[in-house]
Amino acid sequence: MSQLDGSDVAKIADLSMLLMEPHELEALRKELNTILQTFDQLDALLQASSGAEVVEATAGLAVSQLVDQGAAGNSSRPDVVKPLLCSEDDLRRVFPQSRQGHLVVPQVIEREDS
Repeated sequence: MSQLDGSDVAKIADLSMLLMEPHELEALRKELNTILQTFDQLDALLQASSGAEVVEATAGLAVSQLVDQGAAGNSSRPDVVKPLLCSEDDLRRVFPQSRQGHLVVPQVIEREDS
């Protein structure tokens, strides 16, 4: 993976609505690049170990299942639908608008473009 440059980090900070000084952006750039390098190393390790014998993970799931299924594979219990903590009428009073079956939440953060 390529490394982030100063403009990439400035864009990330802007999208996150973070006001950062140039020295803070540089420190963040270094930290993010270190994280990306770690992911590159993990990816290389995964590529090098493809075809290796499957080892059981501590949760009882095969490591290959965790890799293939991502975060969903890291669950040893089934998904269970539980009742709402409040009534649907309460939800509709708080969020009267819906779109395509989803509640429309009012915007709470305003962006000031400079």
